[in-house]
Amino acid sequence: MFHRYFFVFGGFFVGNVVDRKTYGPQLYRQFIVDRLARLYPLHIATLAFYFILAVAIVLDLVHPKNPDRYDLLSFAPHLTLTHSWGFGEFATYNYPSWAVSAIFGCCLALPALRILRRLPSLNLALLVILAAALAICSHIATELDSSITAIQEESLGILRCVPSFLFGVLLSRNRDVQIPRGVAIATFLLAAFMLFCRGAAVHGIERLLLVYILVFSVVVIDSSGIKTPLHMSALRRIAKYSFGIYLIHSIVATILFQVLSPKLVGMQNIAFGDANSLGAMLLVIGGLIITLALAVGSSRTVELYGAHAVRAALGPKKATVAARS
Repeated sequence: MFHRYFFVFGGFFVGNVVDRKTYGPQLYRQFIVDRLARLYPLHIATLAFYFILAVAIVLDLVHPKNPDRYDLLSFAPHLTLTHSWGFGEFATYNYPSWAVSAIFGCCLALPALRILRRLPSLNLALLVILAAALAICSHIATELDSSITAIQEESLGILRCVPSFLFGVLLSRNRDVQIPRGVAIATFLLAAFMLFCRGAAVHGIERLLLVYILVFSVVVIDSSGIKTPLHMSALRRIAKYSFGIYLIHSIVATILFQVLSPKLVGMQNIAFGDANSLGAMLLVIGGLIITLALAVGSSRTVELYGAHAVRAALGPKKATVAARS
């Protein structure tokens, strides 16, 4: 679920750069370096964990139930953050990182967005391109016997990202649009009901449009001064660790449910409602706590010092674009 909003807010952040008055090759380079500084250190750290597992499998030291996930041939696309561009398999290594690969690929398109800025109506151009992207990506998904909201499973996560990314850019340019509060609230409630109460029945373009409506209504409500969950201090504190939580949760799940679960309760798969329901609950709660703790630790170590290392290696001494969004 996280990636649905990750792509939109990724485009929202890039939209701020698109509207900068000053722009040139140096700013573009710094922007890409800062994106790498934000995304790459934790990605490479989690990838290292799975690479060690892959080597252990080759050496016949461990025997997971899904050895194809650790295929060494899929390592290079993950290392280069291109595994969502059609160059790798979806369910390999730290598979949630497909969203990181997709968003980074979209960030590379900043020069094209800057060119569009020269048009008389950038908003109209973005609307047309967004509609075309939805149609084209949906058509490709259909040809692959999939849907636009599941096309990442065909190793084409970047096509899942493009429309939402474009919507985020469009939203950033229209964040101050004024609509009646009552309309915004009603729109939010309706979209939330359709997504979270009828989620299983909504897919494809319809699901994407509901996500866009939901995010748009939240931004409008928030900008109008109405207190929303976005103002909650606890949520704000956790939000800065959301990237770490997203990438690390897969590692924690691998350890808890593939290593510890069989030893603790004697089963490979446990679920609520069966004889091991208490064990499932304790593992889930423990997993959430461990994931949050690791995300906090990562933000202060791997992500912090990794970002410094990336900037030192690839960028000028003084950063001009903030890496965190």
